[in-house]
Amino acid sequence: MNLDAEHRQAIETRLDHNAAGTEPAKNPALVDELATQMTQTPHEFARRDLIPAIAHLPLPQWQRFRDWQAGTRRNDPATEDELYAIKRGLRLATKMLPTNTAEDRAELLEEIHTWRRINGRSPSDTEIISALDRHLMRAPFVPNIPKVDPYHRVVGPNVNPPWPSGLEFLFARGGHHFIPQAVYKRLGLPQDALKVFRDATSGPLMPKDHQNDQAHRRYSDAVAKEIDRWLERKGIDPRKMTETQARELLKHVLNSKNPVIREYMRMIGTSRSRYIQRYGSRGID
Repeated sequence: MNLDAEHRQAIETRLDHNAAGTEPAKNPALVDELATQMTQTPHEFARRDLIPAIAHLPLPQWQRFRDWQAGTRRNDPATEDELYAIKRGLRLATKMLPTNTAEDRAELLEEIHTWRRINGRSPSDTEIISALDRHLMRAPFVPNIPKVDPYHRVVGPNVNPPWPSGLEFLFARGGHHFIPQAVYKRLGLPQDALKVFRDATSGPLMPKDHQNDQAHRRYSDAVAKEIDRWLERKGIDPRKMTETQARELLKHVLNSKNPVIREYMRMIGTSRSRYIQRYGSRGID
C-alpha cells in the first residue's frame, strides 16, 4: 500500500514513540474536535481518516476513537449509548462550566469513558452533573475579578478582620467555604488574599447538608493542618500573603489527597449536584 507523506509521517512518529516508550503530549483541542464531530455529525466521523491523528494523541486515546468509529459504522448499540452520554455531557458542560474550554471537554470525555468501563453502563445526567461539579470545585470558584458584595458596599474595603460585630452575615457566600471561615480568619490575611478565600465557595447546597457538625469540624482541622504545612514549606507569612499565593494555596487544598478532605468534598459535590438537579444551575440564590 502506497502512503502519502502525511500518513507516512504519522506512522513513523508513532513508531518512534513506541521505540522510546513515550507518548505524544495531551492534545485537548484535537480530542474536542473529534468528540464534537462524532456526536454532532457521526456520519462524517464514520468516514474520517484517523491515521493522521495517531501522531498527535496518546495511543490508548487514539484507539478509543478508532473503536468509537468502528462502532458507529456498524450501528453498535453500546457505542450509540456511550456517544449519547458524551453528547449529553458536552451539552451540560456548556450550561454549567463558566469557561467550558477544550481542556474541560476533553477531561469530561475521559471521565464518561472511565465511568462506563468501571460500571458497565453510561452515566446518567445526574452522574454527569456530579462529575462536572467536581470539576467546578477546583479553580473556577476562585474569581479572577472579585464581585461587588454587601461587605464592600456597607462596610468599605479598608476594614480588616475581625469584622464588625453584627455584620458577619455580610461575608457569608452560598454554600461551603473550601477554606473554612474559622481557618482563614485566624491567619491575619491582607485584603487581596482574604477576598480569594471568602469568595471560594461551592454555591448553594441542599438544606441540612452543610452544618457545623463533627464532619465539618474534622474537615476544618484537616484543612488548617494542610495550610500550616504549606505555609511552612513555602516560607510564607500569611500576614503578607499575595492574591496569587492565596489562589495557589486554595488549589493545593482542593487537590489534597487527605482522605478527610476528599471525603467531605465528595459529600459537598453530591449535595451541590442534587441542588442543581432540583433548582437548576443558578437555583434560588
